[in-house]
Amino acid sequence: MAQTIRTLVIDDDELALQMLKARLSTSFPEMEVDVTTDPAVQGTHDIFLIDNDFDGVALGPSLGREMRRTNPDALIVAFSSTLDADSLKGLLNAGCDGACDKSDPADFERLCEIMNDYMSHAKTQTKGVGGVLRSMAELLRLWNGRLDTLERR
Repeated sequence: MAQTIRTLVIDDDELALQMLKARLSTSFPEMEVDVTTDPAVQGTHDIFLIDNDFDGVALGPSLGREMRRTNPDALIVAFSSTLDADSLKGLLNAGCDGACDKSDPADFERLCEIMNDYMSHAKTQTKGVGGVLRSMAELLRLWNGRLDTLERR
């Protein structure tokens, strides 16, 4: 029997949570998607998608550290509209595997690619190291380009 991939989405915006759950459920019908507005690590999951900003407080890094501690093999991606150079650096240093801008539709497609890589490798018990690293490297190259553009402004 195939292992069900469990995903937890944490965001303080209820509408964003429901939209993301619907999109993930459509893109990954075999996935179990849990959502919460509570910025706390809840249970054991394979994938965590976390917002960075909760009512003006950047909780993403602390969530990332706790998730990495309790779920060391999980894929952790910040999926937020409040990502700048400092927050991105903090998220990655806290154990997030990457970050996507939820206000950019193309980033949802990249997120799906990363999750597909992770899930295909999770089935073979390798937890997606090679594919996820390639996807993350591409994502980081894209973010470095965005950050360079932000710094020039």
